Amino acid sequence: MKTLKMGTLILAFSMLLALLVSTNVLADTAQNEFLHNGTGQLANDLEKYIDGNVLVSKWASTNFHSFSYTYLPGQNMTKLRWYNGVVAPCQMTTACFSTNQPRIIHRFLPRWSFDGVPGPIAGPALSVDFMVPVDGMVNMNISNMCIDGGPVTVGIIQVGPTNTVYPLEALTWDNLNTIQWCDTRTNLPLKATTGIFNFPPIPIPPTAVGVIYRAQIWLDADPTNIIIYTGQFTQPF
Repeated sequence: MKTLKMGTLILAFSMLLALLVSTNVLADTAQNEFLHNGTGQLANDLEKYIDGNVLVSKWASTNFHSFSYTYLPGQNMTKLRWYNGVVAPCQMTTACFSTNQPRIIHRFLPRWSFDGVPGPIAGPALSVDFMVPVDGMVNMNISNMCIDGGPVTVGIIQVGPTNTVYPLEALTWDNLNTIQWCDTRTNLPLKATTGIFNFPPIPIPPTAVGVIYRAQIWLDADPTNIIIYTGQFTQPF
């Protein structure tokens, strides 16, 4: 009898573990940033700093050929680094990554770096957080949480359901022109470290696989450095 009970417990635990693993595999939050090197220097690294112990499942860049990430337990923060490439002054590049968490919260502003030494600020950071309630609609908020930043303005942000899971490289502004946006906001101010905007719940049709967004934002202190962010959130609905 004890052997039978032990076998039943092991089977139940295995099924629960498989469910958790499959959920984490299917749940995915991706973000792509399009940014301009306005430092006047040849940048050969880019670094980002994300809250928590983040598992990066995919990454991409148009200029950098290598990527690494490191969890810093003392700060409960994950440092992401794109490197092995160069971005010339006034040149554009992308920095894309995907994580198994339903949120991407930037602790610090992204920075250009030179041989791994952080340098000038690259631009504003757009933090996103997704929540899926039981009614099948997705809650989403955006925020300005960087502790070394300042007020930002979201010039435009559009959100809506998607029937397609986009590869990171395909998460571009123009590739999302066919999305049926359910909400468009313009000129949203986000205060430093406390600025949060909650979207109304986003309806998910039966054919949808997730939520997608695109945005243009800038630091109020540097309004000419307009940064494009695109992203998607997918998980079983």
